[in-house]
Amino acid sequence: MGLKKPNKQLRRELQDIAHMGEEAAHVIWQVVKTLPEDQVEVLMQAVGLVHECVDKANALADRVKAGEVIAT
Repeated sequence: MGLKKPNKQLRRELQDIAHMGEEAAHVIWQVVKTLPEDQVEVLMQAVGLVHECVDKANALADRVKAGEVIAT
């Protein structure tokens, strides 16, 4: 049985959030590559945090797909 419309929408939105996070991390990485090494650490921490958020959004989208989380 497929997902109901609210759950499909929730999953799609979570996937969109994850995609935007990936794009943001890519943009930050492009900036990082232009900086001197001593200025890189804080931005690399930001990239790490963005990737954590992406992973959480993807995991939640998977839980929606599995029926473990439902939209109300």
